[in-house]
Amino acid sequence: TIAGMRKILIDHNIKVSSKSAIDLDVIFQDATEVLMYIPRAIQISFFSPFPNRWFKSDLTGTSIMMRKISMFEMLLTYSILLFLPLTFVYWKNKTEFWAPLFFCSSMMILLALVTPNIGTLYRYRYPYLMILITMSIIAAYKFIYKNIKLSNKN
Repeated sequence: TIAGMRKILIDHNIKVSSKSAIDLDVIFQDATEVLMYIPRAIQISFFSPFPNRWFKSDLTGTSIMMRKISMFEMLLTYSILLFLPLTFVYWKNKTEFWAPLFFCSSMMILLALVTPNIGTLYRYRYPYLMILITMSIIAAYKFIYKNIKLSNKN
């Protein structure tokens, strides 16, 4: 179950004193608690690691370098995901849009429900996030190309 897996991973993060653990105090007792946590899971799955963790000085060695790389990557991700709403404008009536959107979003949310560790989630969500980012880039390109084309006609 989601609750069982999360509890196992919480216990592991506590045991190893994980520095990238998140919401270790959230333990699901029933389905209602899982449903109530979904908005937070969406936030974590799409936007972590969060800016407030980028400059923490609790790391050493290669972890510092990885945090700097992830900071750059997340700034780029935040910028590109601004175009995600355009995908709804362009492809809201297309099944080939809804299938990957639903699948990728669902997988990312499920991973965030189970995984109380940002570092682990960062790696596990990668293929799903990249599909959404690709869709956003295509929508951005279409939007920019359409507007440049219109401005060149005037």
